[in-house]
Formats: sequence, C-alpha cells, structure tokens
Amino acid sequence: MAGKDPFLSYESKCNSKLAINFSDIQQVFNTRLSTLSGLPLWQRENLNLDPDEDEVYITSKLLPAQTNFPNIGSNGFRVESGTFEIQVKSVRNTGWGVYSNLVDDILNHFPRNLRLTSDPDSGETEITVHILKSYPLEGYFDSNGRYSIPIHIRYDTYILI
Repeated sequence: MAGKDPFLSYESKCNSKLAINFSDIQQVFNTRLSTLSGLPLWQRENLNLDPDEDEVYITSKLLPAQTNFPNIGSNGFRVESGTFEIQVKSVRNTGWGVYSNLVDDILNHFPRNLRLTSDPDSGETEITVHILKSYPLEGYFDSNGRYSIPIHIRYDTYILI
C-alpha cells in the first residue's frame, strides 16, 4: 500500500507469539534509562536507598494498564500498554527550576514514537516497546519531605495471540 505508514500496521508492532511479562517491559525501560548521561542516584523498585538530604535522586516504576484485544482470530494480537514513571526527588525548598534540565534530559531521552527493543542476545523473548508520549506532571512534597517531580512515559507493545 503506497503512502501507508508501516509503523501503524499491527504486523510491524507485533513481537512474537511467545508470552512476555511486565518485567521484560520494565527491563527495556531500565536499560534505556541507564544510558542517560549525568543520571543521578537511581532508586529502583523494591530497593531501599538512603540518600543525603542534599542529594538529588530518581525513582522509577512500571504502571501497567489493562490489556486490550483490538483484533482476534488467526491474525489477532493483544496490546499491553501503561506508563513508565520516573520521579525526580529533589532537595526541599530549592525550586523546580534547578531540576528542569534533568527533567528535560529525561523527556528528551524518551521522545514520542521512539521504539525500544530488548537485547536479542539476552536469551529472553525479544520485545519492542513504542513510546506514545512523555510528559512531566505537577510536582509535590512526598512523605519524606522531598519535592517530587513525576515524569510519565506512556507506552504500548503488541503481541500476536
């Protein structure tokens, strides 16, 4: 079909008939985030971190959404979508502007329409995650007194069923 964007066809988005899980998706995001130059201390899920009060750090977690089945049958597929959330944990009472470069760097590292593919040599199922949109949310003071700036990275990935 001339003029049709192959990126929009489900065949170009589907990974395989093998099952993937959310830890596979999380790993694709973690790998990408770890390549960001100048990344501060990073608290991953279920790890305890006790940074100094004057130290900036980030947290991350995967927030999966409901699975969709837009097409069933011999060429059916399912869509796994959700949000990868990164929070910049800044020093209290220093303002948002001090951290705006870090927020911008993270947003630029996950641009709209970026396709992240897992390492095919890892022995795991190869997956491709499509970035739909990246954006910061309003900052707030968390329970530890840190000013937190959430960044949401919306994604989807397609799997043949």
